[in-house]
Amino acid sequence: MSRAGEVSERFVRSIGGTNNWVTDIRWSNEDGVWSEHSLRLAAGTVTADSTAQARWSCSLTVRGPIVDGSEQPVSIGDDGLNNWHTYLRVDHGIQFGPNDRELIGMGRYRVDTVERATDDPQAVVLTGVSFEAKLMDATFTTPRKLAAGDPYGRVLSLLRQIIPDATLYWDPRVDNDVWLPEVTVEKDRWGQIDGGRMAGSVARALGARIFCDGNGVFVCAPVPSLADVPTWTADAGPGGVLLRSSERLTSEGVGNQIAIFGGGTGGIPPIGPVIVSDSDPYSRTYYKGRFGPRPLDDYTNQNIRSINQAWKSGNGILQPQLGLRQQATFESLHDPLKVPDDVGRLRVPDGLQNVILDSVTYDLLGGDLQTSVRTAVALPAGPADVPEMPESVTV
Repeated sequence: MSRAGEVSERFVRSIGGTNNWVTDIRWSNEDGVWSEHSLRLAAGTVTADSTAQARWSCSLTVRGPIVDGSEQPVSIGDDGLNNWHTYLRVDHGIQFGPNDRELIGMGRYRVDTVERATDDPQAVVLTGVSFEAKLMDATFTTPRKLAAGDPYGRVLSLLRQIIPDATLYWDPRVDNDVWLPEVTVEKDRWGQIDGGRMAGSVARALGARIFCDGNGVFVCAPVPSLADVPTWTADAGPGGVLLRSSERLTSEGVGNQIAIFGGGTGGIPPIGPVIVSDSDPYSRTYYKGRFGPRPLDDYTNQNIRSINQAWKSGNGILQPQLGLRQQATFESLHDPLKVPDDVGRLRVPDGLQNVILDSVTYDLLGGDLQTSVRTAVALPAGPADVPEMPESVTV
């Protein structure tokens, strides 16, 4: 989900140059009224991670604002910063001139810890996580029956029961033209919205993910694939932004098949097993190649009501596992437009290669970008993993 469309062409052209990076940090104590003045950033990082259930996290050292030439103290407690009902709004961007700056959302946070800095009594250290955490904490105290309905309506209802002003963006690539059956949820509210890899959620039933973006908007979007169109390139040399990179090959956590089961509730007959496999003969983890079949645990989701939907769900679960075959980390020049799930091109020893961005840590003072990506190890030329394994069922 490229963020280039959220900023001006001037901002995009400035990436990689010498810029005056600025950060605006406002706080609110659950009443929805944000502080008039921004806290001043002394140091801090923000991390966006698509492998974490709460996608955004922050660690910030802040001082009070300057008002009428005087530094204001940072208040801690019921009426100030606290870890029971304080929220942060972090925006970051470029100061082009005295009254000319452009900012982009770098997360909306529930504050988890507040402490005075040991070496500076006027500074406060804050940590926080994005609003998925509120849904994870808001479990049902008794089993909850959810009425049949469309995916968007069910998710928005579950969100707004906890966050009344929650906004939900539904990517048009994710099917909303399905009718979810009535289901009973024992405890896990977030597990019905998104949840972990094996959660029986609406997102998993559609082969999608639901998460908070940098502006605090909940987004339902497809799981990215290495076949998606790259939106950026990290290359070394003149004009490049790549500083250094490293690679690690691993089969840890890799799977190339999964059995999907659905239905069985709300009048929907049982569905499955639908077997979804890595069926690309050019892939190192081709399920009929020398890598062999390595099934993940069977997956069951009552929200799945057709074989086609089961296939989409299985493909969404399988894609991230296939991409773990080659992991790389790289450092590049500061760039707040790069976000998890972006597909880009990274310079590795074998040349430029498509990668999926898993996590990014942004130094809000404008330091180098720290990233983790995954990609696929390509075969030299053609489907070399022969002889093939015996035929197995695939969809």
